[in-house]
Amino acid sequence: MKFVKTLIWNLYFTILAVNVHGQQTVGLFKTSNEVSEGYVLVAPLFYTKAYLINNCGESVHEWNFDTSSGPLYLLEDGRLLRTGWDTDTQFKAGGVTGYLELLDWESNIIWSYKISNAQESLHHDVFRMQNGNILATVWERKTKEDVLNAGRNPDLFSEEIFSEKVIELKPIDENTYEIVWQWSTWDHLIQEYDPELINYGNVTEHPELLNINYTSDLAEGRDWIHFNSIDYNPELNLILLSARHFNEIWIIDHSTTTEEAAGHSGGDYKKGGDLLYRWGNPRAYNHADNQQLFGQHDVRWIMGSSLLEIKLFNNGFNRSPNHSYIETITPVLNEENEFLTGTDGTYLPSNSEQLYTQTDENFYSSITSGSQLLKEGKNLLVTLGASGHCYEVELETGEVLWEYVSPVTGQGPQPQGSNVVSPDPTKSNTLFKVWKYDADLLGDYSDQLAPDPKPVELNPLASPCLVASVRKPSENPVSVYPSITRDIINIDSGYPEVNLDYMIYSMQGHLVAGGILNSAHTNINFRSQPSGIYFVVIQYLGGDEKYVFRVKKN
Repeated sequence: MKFVKTLIWNLYFTILAVNVHGQQTVGLFKTSNEVSEGYVLVAPLFYTKAYLINNCGESVHEWNFDTSSGPLYLLEDGRLLRTGWDTDTQFKAGGVTGYLELLDWESNIIWSYKISNAQESLHHDVFRMQNGNILATVWERKTKEDVLNAGRNPDLFSEEIFSEKVIELKPIDENTYEIVWQWSTWDHLIQEYDPELINYGNVTEHPELLNINYTSDLAEGRDWIHFNSIDYNPELNLILLSARHFNEIWIIDHSTTTEEAAGHSGGDYKKGGDLLYRWGNPRAYNHADNQQLFGQHDVRWIMGSSLLEIKLFNNGFNRSPNHSYIETITPVLNEENEFLTGTDGTYLPSNSEQLYTQTDENFYSSITSGSQLLKEGKNLLVTLGASGHCYEVELETGEVLWEYVSPVTGQGPQPQGSNVVSPDPTKSNTLFKVWKYDADLLGDYSDQLAPDPKPVELNPLASPCLVASVRKPSENPVSVYPSITRDIINIDSGYPEVNLDYMIYSMQGHLVAGGILNSAHTNINFRSQPSGIYFVVIQYLGGDEKYVFRVKKN
C-alpha cells in the first residue's frame, strides 16, 4: 500500500501543477539533441544567488552572495569573477556595482576590491585579461564647475555629470591591487560652445574626440555616456567599449602608457588615447543622420576570425518598431594601423550584417541582453535580458534548440505559472546576460555537481528533458524497447522481485502514463498517443535513482 500511495501522490502533484498553472511561464520550454554541451550560468540581476544549470533547466550548483550581482564570469577551476552591488553607493544610476570579487566553488570570497565613493564607482562590466589583470569601467563624478570648464552648454545638464574611465587592475594579494593603466574620456573632449576654452574646435573634423555637448534621448540625468560592456583583443592590443547613451561602439589603444592614454599621440596606433574607431551613430560627431545602433549591449570581438569582426546586441530601443537584432560589423584596418572611413567621413562599414533575430514581435529587450557563439560558431546563445528569456539557436536554420525563462526575481525563485516580468525591476526576472561553459572548465569541481539536480522554479512541471544528469542505478538493469514504435512499448526488468515505478512523459513534460513494474516483462499499449518524442522514466519506489529512455512514437 505504501508503494501505491507514493505513486498516487507523484501523479497527483504532477497533474495538480499542470492544472493549477495552466500555461507554463518559466523554466525549460524546449531542448533537443542538437543543443551544445555545457552548463549555463544564470545570475538574476536583483537576487543574491547565481545558478549553474544544465540543458534540462536544472540547477547543478549555486553560489550565494551578500548583495545582488552585475555581470559575472566563470573562470578556470570553478572560480567566479563577480561584480557586486554596493548598497551604500553614491551613484544612483542603472548598472552601478561598486565591488569586484573572486569567489571559490563554495561562495567564499578569495579576494575583493571596492571602488565606490563620492567621486567614482565601478559599474557594469569587467574583463579578465590573459595575464590575470582586470579591465573595468568606472564612473567619474564631474562637478558643475568641471563640466562648465570643459565647455558643456549649461542648458544640457543640472548640477553634475558622470563621465567614464577604464582602469586595469593588477591583483597583488588578498584585497590589494595596483592600477597599472587607465584611460579617461575627460582627456579627449571637444566642443563648439565656448571659443575661449582650450578644447574648442570643429567637432565634424575631429571624430577621434568626444563632443562634450552631445546628448542623446537615451541619457538619464547625470549618466552621460553609460559604458555597458568592455572587451579586449590581445592580438591587436585594443579595447572595445559600448557607449549606450551615444548609441556607439568605441575602440581605444591599450598599448599606450597611462601618460600617453591621456594625450593624443603614442602607442602602437600613434594616437595616444584618442578614439581609434567609433560606429553606430555619426550624429555624435556631427555627421550624417545614419544612426544604426539603438541602446546596444554586449559588444564583443569575434576571436579566432580571420577578419576584424565585432558582434553586438542591438536592442532597438527608441527605434520604430521596437525590435532587437544580433548583428556583426567588420571595421577596416589598413597596413598603417588606421581604421578607414568612407567618403562621407564616417567609419566603415556602411552597414552591419544581421546575425540573428526573430520575426516574433516579442523579440525585443530595451535593456541588458547579449549573445554567445557556440559550437565553433554554428549555434548562438541569446539572452533577452528584460524578460529573462534565453535561447540557443542553430544559425544556419534559425531553429530554436533550447529555450529557457529565468524563474528568479529580486524576491527569489517563483512558482511555475507566475508572472515574472514587472515594471518594478526588483519584481522582475531581469538578466544581464547568460554564458555557457564547457564542463572541462570546472576542473575537479565537475565531480561536485548536484547528483540529483532540480529545477530552480518552485512547483515545477515535469521537465521536457529527463535525460541529462540523472544517475543510473548500479543494479537491477532495465531495458526499454523499441526506440521507435507505433503501438507497444516493452519494459524488461532484470530483477522482477524489486518493484519499480514507471512514468512516461511527453516532450512538453506532461505525464501520459504510469504504473508499477512487478514482473520481468511489461507491455504498454501506446497506440492512442499522438506522434512525438517521449521519455520513459524507471525509478525505484521511494528512491531517487532513475533510468531514463527516449522513445519516438510514429
